[in-house]
Amino acid sequence: QPRNRVTSLPQAPRTSAFSYPSYRRYWFSNLAGVFAIQFRFIGSGWLVYQLTDSPVWLGVPGVVSAAVTILLTVPGGALADRIDSQRLLVAARAVNAGLHLALAITIVLGLVEVWIVIVWAALTGITAAVTSPAGNALLPRLIDRAAMPSAVALSSAIWSGMRVLGPALAGVMIAAIDVGVAFFVTAAGYALSTLLVASLRLEPIPKSADPEEHSGTFAGVRYILDHQVFLATIGLSFFTSIFGRSYVVLLPIFADDILQ
Repeated sequence: QPRNRVTSLPQAPRTSAFSYPSYRRYWFSNLAGVFAIQFRFIGSGWLVYQLTDSPVWLGVPGVVSAAVTILLTVPGGALADRIDSQRLLVAARAVNAGLHLALAITIVLGLVEVWIVIVWAALTGITAAVTSPAGNALLPRLIDRAAMPSAVALSSAIWSGMRVLGPALAGVMIAAIDVGVAFFVTAAGYALSTLLVASLRLEPIPKSADPEEHSGTFAGVRYILDHQVFLATIGLSFFTSIFGRSYVVLLPIFADDILQ
């Protein structure tokens, strides 16, 4: 009689992104980073309003930062395709931590002026243009394709939760202590995020011999124009951000003049 043999079936890919240790660490790095971003939104608004006492100036740092990010996001994506995404993300978040720490120090020392905030906003816009594509390029190295929907949902949960928790804590800190504290917390959040991303142990990506795979910025623009679904999605995100969340910029003067 033939012996019974136990054949091992191929293991099905895991569909939960949190079952991947590297993704868990990356998720917590994003949690710290998004928490820092919410502190930055509230802190920068109050800072500009304290410096100018003008509703007109409230939107200037945001416009400068957004304009720089929009202009450089596509080149930033091309850069993320050519440079190791982990190293690029670590560098961008480390620079972001340094920028917020420098602004916090100028606030505490009483040296901050509006033009400094504008320059700072432009520099943070540059780092944002690199951070997003580098993070997107890093994600496929952390999980299998089957877990991608789970990863997207978990990332959305970070933004949804921090939009509530982050501004609330930032407002309490600013009211109880000072606006400079918000930027120290932001710098600490980015520093923690940087350390977590740097601690990831990933396999290096083999260089592709196909010259079309990394064909540059204009190839990305052509791809978007040729595929209308991406163009529509980008347009939807753009207009909802501009017209749907613009009220957030005016909250400092709303709280001061109306809520007092």
